[in-house]
Amino acid sequence: KNTQVSINKNSIKILSWNIQSPSSVDGSKFEIESFQNVIKDHDIACLQEIRREVHLVGYRSICNIRKDGKSGGVGILIKNELIEGIEFIKNTECSDYLVCRLDKDFFNLSEDTFIVNVYIRPFNSSPSNPTDNGKDALKNIEDVVNELREEGEVILCGDFNSRIGQKTGMIREDSTNVVPLPDDYEPDNFLPRNSLDSITNTYGTHFLNLVKHNQLTILNGRTLGDLVGNFTSIQKNGCSVIDYIAVTNSTKIRINYFKILTFTEHSDHKPLSTELKCNRFAINKCAPLQDTYQTAPTRYIINEENKDDFFEAQSENLSLTLIHELQSNIDLLTNQNILADNDRNYETELKDINKRLSEHLRDMASKCFKQTKPPKKSHTSNKPWFNWKTRLGKREFRKATDATSKFPSNNLIRENYYLVKGSYKRLKNSAKNEFFARMNEDIEGGKILNWQSFKKLKNQKKETLNFDSHDMNRFETFFGNLYSDNHKTINENKKVSMIDQADLINQGATHPESLNSLITKTELDSSIKSLKKKKVPTRLCVDTTA
Repeated sequence: KNTQVSINKNSIKILSWNIQSPSSVDGSKFEIESFQNVIKDHDIACLQEIRREVHLVGYRSICNIRKDGKSGGVGILIKNELIEGIEFIKNTECSDYLVCRLDKDFFNLSEDTFIVNVYIRPFNSSPSNPTDNGKDALKNIEDVVNELREEGEVILCGDFNSRIGQKTGMIREDSTNVVPLPDDYEPDNFLPRNSLDSITNTYGTHFLNLVKHNQLTILNGRTLGDLVGNFTSIQKNGCSVIDYIAVTNSTKIRINYFKILTFTEHSDHKPLSTELKCNRFAINKCAPLQDTYQTAPTRYIINEENKDDFFEAQSENLSLTLIHELQSNIDLLTNQNILADNDRNYETELKDINKRLSEHLRDMASKCFKQTKPPKKSHTSNKPWFNWKTRLGKREFRKATDATSKFPSNNLIRENYYLVKGSYKRLKNSAKNEFFARMNEDIEGGKILNWQSFKKLKNQKKETLNFDSHDMNRFETFFGNLYSDNHKTINENKKVSMIDQADLINQGATHPESLNSLITKTELDSSIKSLKKKKVPTRLCVDTTA
């Protein structure tokens, strides 16, 4: 089916979220629907603390991982339909940041826009190397942003582990009249900033220097959607604002909103969401892969009784008339004189014959045979060891998460959240161990294995498809253009030369007579009989048993 539809967009939704780890007590977070929904509401997702390569269907991802793979790491996920307008900037020197460029022509912007995704490790997080605490990374990122500003606009986002209290990150009463400044210097348009976090730390000073030196505006606490400066990190010992999005002055006027989303059970950090206004641009959006499949042919139950009814239906006058008509069309197309007619579209005529024959056979089969029931859609959101205890524990965990999201400053509610979280994790691990222990005991004791549980385990272990309709379209386009005269890897003259050379090789080669002889009816009958029953071997969708 057609997998693409053209749509117009006038904004880009950007997410910044420290996911804390790609795994949780429920398995991979990227396979959990509630986690996916947070990301899928956005066009671009900047993730921190991913620790390893991450992928999500419908997105293209680029990741910058630390060598140990135990902590840190940043990644950017881009929706498939936007990937043509985005370029990733290579960064092999530092694993604390990642940069991508939004092409001004594709997104209909006045200038190229660079998104810088950052994760700064906590202060003194490396006891073996106290100097490696993130200060150098902040200084390095300051230099990177300074260079990018020479080429376009900048959106800086991520987890900086920097607490700046209610400091604005701007110069109060900034003016060009006080000291001599460059002609292109634009004074800060001072805006107050609110924050529920009144504490500052050492990193905060370095982060403010980064912002001031590059004339960035911090969106937290001063933008529609977050005018109070909500907490972004909720830990057992307290709450803080350490996740930020900051933009250049020209980009600030194109920000529709900035929100700190609801606290979830997937991370101790809240997701940050903003929307960048653009001039209208068109994209080709791909449909989900499951929506692109053609309808599967109907399957029938055939036995000795209804088989005779099917043969009798073929002997009816209406059926015989149609078969004779189709046979005449086939004989006409195989006529040597007709084959010499270059104006006829043989492919279209053959498809029409195939379509009419298939529809005729299906109509007769529907009258004579019972149809099989369509397979039920499998729903395996929970693991096979998930029982009523773990289900109850998960419910309590979600209640504690909702309460903590509403009252993050309440010490009792926050402590209860971490108690329930730990209890749920232990309960889940216990249920998992018991499930495997019972299965092992049954096998070792020679008892009858619970095949229903084993089947659930097997289905749960199946790998999910990581490709989608966008991949299929790219696959078709690549191979469709591979031998085209317009293919960018080879010019037309060279292609003609290669074809001529292949023809010379073919003329000088010897071929077995069997390859040049016509296919006989005996060979055709033998091939048809060798086909597996209850399978559909061709596009005709004609069951071989019929």
